[in-house]
Parts: sequence; C-alpha cells; structure tokens
Amino acid sequence: MTRREVTKGAQVPVSIAVSPPRVQLAIGEEQQFVAAKLLTPSGNLVDISASVTWASDDPDILSIDPDTGLATAVSVGVVSVSAHLGALVGLAVVQVTSSGGLNNWYYPFAIR
Repeated sequence: MTRREVTKGAQVPVSIAVSPPRVQLAIGEEQQFVAAKLLTPSGNLVDISASVTWASDDPDILSIDPDTGLATAVSVGVVSVSAHLGALVGLAVVQVTSSGGLNNWYYPFAIR
C-alpha cells in the first residue's frame, strides 16, 4: 500500500484522534482503526489513516498492521494502539478478553 503524503497549507495540524478510542475484543477478533488530524483554525477533522504509522505497545496481546491500522487480538490483556504522524501521536486502548467483545465502546468521529 502506498502512503499518501499529507500536504502543508494554511491549516495547522494540532492533534490526532483515533477511532474507536476504546474497544473490547475477543481473542482472534479484528478491529479497523482510523485516524484523523484536527486542524486549526477551522477545527475540521481530516482522515489521515493511510498517512500514519500504526503500532501496538504489546504485539503479543494485539498485533496491528503498521500501514493499514487493522488490528488482531492475540492474547488476553490491555494494550495501547498509537497512530504516528511526525511529532503528532494519537492513542486508543484495547482490552482483549477470552470470551468476546460484548461491551464494545465505540465513539465515532466525523471526518470532513
């Protein structure tokens, strides 16, 4: 997959939002993460999912494709997922259980 370059303009990126910010998965389940950057002064969110580098702070619990943001639950535990773009970082938290993600928390954000 080819990464899209984020172009510079009058809008200044100030943060990265990752969606979903919190999720519970069962071992073997997958979750597609998305990232958006918040721009000032407009306050718009712009999809940058293909431009960030994705990482899991413990790949033994949750593996994630660094280019696509597709994560797979591997073993029981709690892990942070990060989206990196230059000096900006966005975070999400994933709880992996053995019995299922019945209590998924999902807070979508609007991408303009």
